[in-house]
Amino acid sequence: MGIDNEEFSAIFEREVEELTERANTMGIEQLLLERAEKQGEKKGALKERARIERLLAEERAKAEAERVKAEAEKRSAALKMKDSGFSNEMISDILGLSDDEIGKL
Repeated sequence: MGIDNEEFSAIFEREVEELTERANTMGIEQLLLERAEKQGEKKGALKERARIERLLAEERAKAEAERVKAEAEKRSAALKMKDSGFSNEMISDILGLSDDEIGKL
């Protein structure tokens, strides 16, 4: 019975080497621990990537909201200037709006 166990162990070790692409042998417990650690690292990296993508999306949304607000404030200021008698050319020079944008007010 001892020879069968030795043969089985040798075959098992060769299979483990092939599956893990390792030249040195390790016990099954060590192999499982290493795999679990790698999976944990992958999950952690995926969670971190998702967190970063969420934060980037939030920052993009904030920037877009600020841009929209600034454009609305420019149009409001242009309308007040127009009502106060400023020429379209002056409004354009001061606020950086095009003649078309000013004309639509």
